[in-house]
Amino acid sequence: MLRARSELFFEQGLARARQLTILKAEEVLQGEPSKTRLGTFDTTLKVGAYAMENEAERETLLRNKTITDMRGETANGPAWLSKLHWCLQFTEDPTNPVIAADNAVVLEGTAPTLERAPRDHETLVFFPICWQACLIGSPARIDKETDSIDASDLRRLQALYLKLARGFVYSPACLDF
Repeated sequence: MLRARSELFFEQGLARARQLTILKAEEVLQGEPSKTRLGTFDTTLKVGAYAMENEAERETLLRNKTITDMRGETANGPAWLSKLHWCLQFTEDPTNPVIAADNAVVLEGTAPTLERAPRDHETLVFFPICWQACLIGSPARIDKETDSIDASDLRRLQALYLKLARGFVYSPACLDF
């Protein structure tokens, strides 16, 4: 849900929407009786290009479509989360914390997207909960469900978040990189 509500998700959705061709239904044509759904008719639409009055109207329409897509993604819920095995790793050192950024969930491995991560055994999914803990998911079975995070692994996780952040990084302690 955090991903679908993020500014980055909105920007990417708006960029995809700007590439769309907008059409409007000009006429509804009644077709022949449906061969697959008895008692109904297959309907055909006659469509044409939708002429916008100005660029502001187009931008408003595209922003509304993007927000509708974001709401739909949020309503879908995190079904992909149930396809992963999870462990909780934690730190007790507030000077070396788990950090977060504008992209709450990050990947490390060969899967290019969150949607592909549950099928790629080479990919880990990181989801920080607070400065002390991070959920780590993988399609491969994880032996320990709860464990302290190794200092080198924590440093690698911090570097990953810093590298992928676009807008902000949150850390309760100042980190040197």
